[in-house]
Order: sequence, then structure tokens, then C-alpha cells
Amino acid sequence: MNPALFALAAVASAGGGGEVFVMETPGHTRFAYLADSLSVRPGEEGDVRSATIITHNPDEGTPRPGDQIGARGTMEFQCARHAYREVSTVSLLRSGEEIVAVPANPGRAFAVTRPGSFERQLADAVCAVKL
Repeated sequence: MNPALFALAAVASAGGGGEVFVMETPGHTRFAYLADSLSVRPGEEGDVRSATIITHNPDEGTPRPGDQIGARGTMEFQCARHAYREVSTVSLLRSGEEIVAVPANPGRAFAVTRPGSFERQLADAVCAVKL
């Protein structure tokens, strides 16, 4: 796991309730989670952690009201399996409009993350927090 993720997890576990930066795909999207949104519940294959994930897209080119500037969603992680699922996601447009990108579905199947993927980095960060 990236050592910076451990440091970020330590900040979150210290009680900060704001956004905790996890990673950025250069020139594309910044990923964070809301520290006060973290929760854990027992699952069939080990604990399941839930977090509100926030993304921010860079401002490039001529701004248009329909530009997606970010997203907010709920993701769940099976830490023991390095697996995740998107429970729901809303796209945030420059105009202020919110569009459902992933409809709410808490029954969606978990998928195993790929090493190095943004999903794995989010899972590692969320799973490292002491709850």
C-alpha cells in the first residue's frame, strides 16, 4: 500500500470530518472520501466498509453549464477481498444540476479491484482507517 495512504488514513481516524484526498489521475479526476461518512458492518465475507466518495474534475477549456465538475456517491468495500461496489452515484454539473449516474442499488455485486486502479486505492485508503 502507498505510504501516503496510511498518512491520510491517520488524519481521518483522528476525527477530521472533511474530505480526505486519496489520489488523482493526472489532469483528469481527484478522488477523496468524507471522513465522517465511514462506517463498518459485518458481512458474509468479512466486514464491509461504506464511504461517501467525492470526485472533482479539473476546469479545462471553455466552461459550459452541462460540464460535469464532479460526482458524489456511496461505495462499499470488502477489505479482506480487496473488493468494491458502487451503491449509488450522482454527477454534479457546473449548472448545479445533479444527475443520477448510478441508481441506488445496495444489492449490486462486489467486484475485485485491480492492483493500481483507483478502486484499489480507494479501498486501501478506506480499509486502513481505524474505526
